[in-house]
Amino acid sequence: MSAEPVYEIARYGVRTEDEVLIERAQLFSENGELRCRVDDGPEIVCPNNDVLATISADPALGEIRANQVTRITGEPAVLQELPFVLRVPGHWDDFDESLWSEAMRDEHCARWVQPNRVLYVNDERWSGFPTADGDRMLPDGFDDVIRLTPRWGRLEFAWNSIGTSGGDQTFIGLVTPIAVVCLTCMDWGGEDVVLWRRGKTALDDARMFVEWLLDGGLVPHYFPGDPGLEGMLAQLFVEASVHGCNGTVVPGSLLAAGAEAELGWAGLGWGSEDSSEWRLDLDLDPAVIEVVLDLLAQRSPRLCDIVTAARYPESRAGRAREARLQEMYEPEPEPTSVWDLSAPDNQCASYRPGHLIHWIHFNHSMREPSVAIPVTAAVDDDGLVHIEGDDISLVRWNHRPALLRDALHRFGGMAVWKPRWHILAVPTEAFIGSARTVFSLAALDEKTECLPRRD
Repeated sequence: MSAEPVYEIARYGVRTEDEVLIERAQLFSENGELRCRVDDGPEIVCPNNDVLATISADPALGEIRANQVTRITGEPAVLQELPFVLRVPGHWDDFDESLWSEAMRDEHCARWVQPNRVLYVNDERWSGFPTADGDRMLPDGFDDVIRLTPRWGRLEFAWNSIGTSGGDQTFIGLVTPIAVVCLTCMDWGGEDVVLWRRGKTALDDARMFVEWLLDGGLVPHYFPGDPGLEGMLAQLFVEASVHGCNGTVVPGSLLAAGAEAELGWAGLGWGSEDSSEWRLDLDLDPAVIEVVLDLLAQRSPRLCDIVTAARYPESRAGRAREARLQEMYEPEPEPTSVWDLSAPDNQCASYRPGHLIHWIHFNHSMREPSVAIPVTAAVDDDGLVHIEGDDISLVRWNHRPALLRDALHRFGGMAVWKPRWHILAVPTEAFIGSARTVFSLAALDEKTECLPRRD
């Protein structure tokens, strides 16, 4: 008998209180041969030594059938290919709840989004989903529909005026190390699922992300090819990745600010109003973020200006963007939230985590409810910031450790930490933001170089 199988699929009946084995098929690879065994039968040499091709070709190995519980185990190199090789025969309505015992139905069907097919891969639940390339088995995310690990991005749109209209969402991420899924859920009930094979480089990941953001996701449901919408989505990526607004609601008017000079007011497009709320939540490697920005800049002259303004705030595009924002959004002075621009940083022009804080970012942090944790903080000899508080112990980074050390020293190390906004503020001055009192902190793996100012 061979050693551990490289792949095993077992099917169980659902009529009884407990799972009862119906069929088990296994693949073994040994001495250059691939062998298959069904149940307790003999090992038969397969005509093809390719494990994935064999699974795809043999229904006993690759089909996930209705009204059964199927369990798959195997080597990681095989399991990561399952979204592309497993097949879902029949129709979704082949699922018949009456064929399931109450215990089996409660365990395997009651709380899942897609109970039409029941599969466990290494004990993790997968379900069947219709995709652009046919029905596919994918990890079931329960409330999140499809489990993405990691989820590279989540884009949300809602329109608020009298009441709330809309609630459209689209997601992109990995279901296995080599399989990328884009899931779009529209407020009216439609769902789109697209499955892609992942490339090998950061450039490949970035290209998929840009395609999802600007051409896929919500865009086909809105206005494909609309330059106003494209510009807003590019600006939204900049706000999330560069300006510290990751996962934060951004009004459409802010995203469209300045575009009227090129597109005209009529060309700003749908979703550009104050009442239009956009949110982009990112979990991308810093290297991929940089490549996404590069690709956006290559897309069109207008998107190039958007990226240039973010990367180089002192450039022509950056100054024009800032002037328009000041004109549109600079708030009236308030005793509870003032951004003091009298002490600009003359060494750096970056608004990424750990660098400068944009006044819009600061005012969001003051006006939107979020956790504010009293902490003590200190800057060590290596310039790292150590934060301690109730149930919190963090190490973070800021590009001006000496300035931060002086601010903390003035107040005996006392500070307020706002994790949602990655802001550390010294007390008593925490509501009057300036470059000397309020600091952006970055996780150590988010550390980036300062951008020189262009005077």
